[in-house]
Amino acid sequence: MKTYTINGIQAEMTADGSHWWDKSALRYFGSRISSKVYQGKGGIYFVSSEQFDSTRPRGHSCRQYDPATKQISTVRGFNCFTRAQAHHEAARLAGPSAIVSKEAHKKPTDAEQLALDIKRNGGRATVTTAAHLIRLAKRYDRMQTRQCNEPVDAAFYVAETKVEAEITKAAERCLCGVKLGGDPRGSVVKLILPSGQTNDFVKAGWFVPVRGRSKPPAHGFLPGSQSPVVLLHQKKPQKQPKSDVNGDANTDTRAAGDD
Repeated sequence: MKTYTINGIQAEMTADGSHWWDKSALRYFGSRISSKVYQGKGGIYFVSSEQFDSTRPRGHSCRQYDPATKQISTVRGFNCFTRAQAHHEAARLAGPSAIVSKEAHKKPTDAEQLALDIKRNGGRATVTTAAHLIRLAKRYDRMQTRQCNEPVDAAFYVAETKVEAEITKAAERCLCGVKLGGDPRGSVVKLILPSGQTNDFVKAGWFVPVRGRSKPPAHGFLPGSQSPVVLLHQKKPQKQPKSDVNGDANTDTRAAGDD
């Protein structure tokens, strides 16, 4: 009998075509996945927690994985447990002699997710080729940001043309076309997938993630901004000291995998 870990479940479902573990799906629901998998005569169970935004409390769900169908079902309702209740329910349902496997959950990287998305839509990509595309897209994004904020010379346009050619060549290796943009408020590099699927707001292509962002803004402005100007250098906000009198400091030291 195969013993499952949480990453084993993720790999098996993803290989079968499931979108349950997609990076965008986990981010949308604010999901954290417990490191523990309870496996016994009663089945295979694990715990997830979700939080849609900072105004709502984080809730926990008990999940059951079915290896035969490669599907996940939710036990007794979504987000209806506390953390302790969800783990207790998973252990109870798995049975008294259940095996408990513990392995920290690993979310897909941007390169892993992009490679998977390209292959799902008729293209050809490895994690290495996807990572190369992301590096080129980040370089191009920085160039467009610079062009929006300061004068550039002829050497800049020579370098820009070279990067554009590299991006086009990298996309062609993945059996994709490419659409380039000059506005860094959105996505400056979009792939034209063989399937025609898009994931951007204007349905022009499949964006290549940059700046740690897995989804470009749906409008022309950066989140929280009323100005179309893109700042080249933005100061990071200062961290509040732990002794903050307002009690706003984050003192939660639990690992994400323990949720």
